[in-house]
Amino acid sequence: MPISYDYSRNTQSRDVFGFDSLLAPPMATSPKFLKCSTDDKAEAVKMKRQSDKKIIKK
Repeated sequence: MPISYDYSRNTQSRDVFGFDSLLAPPMATSPKFLKCSTDDKAEAVKMKRQSDKKIIKK
């Protein structure tokens, strides 16, 4: 869900910022893709295979 931030509203007394506006309304369904690094994808596949092996052994 894309969100734009208004950094001009940042106060010096607190390290916070406010939301300026949403670039798009929230979606009811999750996206069909996820951008991540190759290392993250490899780790996810490795964990999936390990969990599949545990299920088969039971």
